[in-house]
Amino acid sequence: MEERSEREAIEADLREAVERSVPRGESREVYEYALFPTGGLVRARLVRARAMDGSGLTRNHRLLAAAVEVHHAYTLVHDDLPCMDDDDERRGRPSAHRRFGEWRALLAGDGLLNLSYGILGGVAHRNAGLLLRLFARCAGPKGLVQGQYDDLLRRGPAGPAALLSTYELKTARLFQCALVGAAVLDGPGGAPWRERLDAARAGRDLGVLFQLLDDLAGRVRRQRGPPPAGGGGREAAIDPWGASFQECLGECRARVRALGPRMGPGVEGVLTDWLLDARGGLGGGAT
Repeated sequence: MEERSEREAIEADLREAVERSVPRGESREVYEYALFPTGGLVRARLVRARAMDGSGLTRNHRLLAAAVEVHHAYTLVHDDLPCMDDDDERRGRPSAHRRFGEWRALLAGDGLLNLSYGILGGVAHRNAGLLLRLFARCAGPKGLVQGQYDDLLRRGPAGPAALLSTYELKTARLFQCALVGAAVLDGPGGAPWRERLDAARAGRDLGVLFQLLDDLAGRVRRQRGPPPAGGGGREAAIDPWGASFQECLGECRARVRALGPRMGPGVEGVLTDWLLDARGGLGGGAT
């Protein structure tokens, strides 16, 4: 499937989820602002690519892709809040709390978080319960949330070990959820355990690579452009590339090498597209 038509398909599923679950009125504007226009849709595209590398794309995979993207959108809304990363801009426009106020953004994020689980409730597969537990583990207190907690504790660039541990939780867990979740939904009984393990390792490496290159993109934007009008100072304070450029570069190379034998052609295609975008804009706007 061409990237454009795939993007349109994912966005259609997201709009369907909003239409089904979000009340009409003022609050819907906040939800739609947080979701659209979409970013790179990397996580959702990975779900669909892994499905095509297996027994084929099903409605269950489409639901998982939408759930992962909605959950990711919630994290962005909350990450931008003053109590967290305190960013005034997201994807080239005011962040949700700057556009609508903090309490509306906070509640919209809460709503998107719950909506992601509601979408998963529509999965009809013998492994639906396993998928729900996987999603909760990756996104919850022992996964993404703990990664956010560890990240917010940082006051400056971290050493490689602490940094990678944080990135594996904060960023890679949703990548793992996308790839392992798609494998769990493969065929009537799910993919073999060896394939699920390969998917988990690939998701870990992809997530860390993605976050490191996103950090590098932020560094380049700060060097090229004027300082932000407000917020964004924390990003510069914890930038790992300034203090450990060679280590970060080496880590990126190692993650790319490790990915090779663990990817099917579909997943490899998504990675290639994303790396080409990253080379052109060094990841800007890809989240």
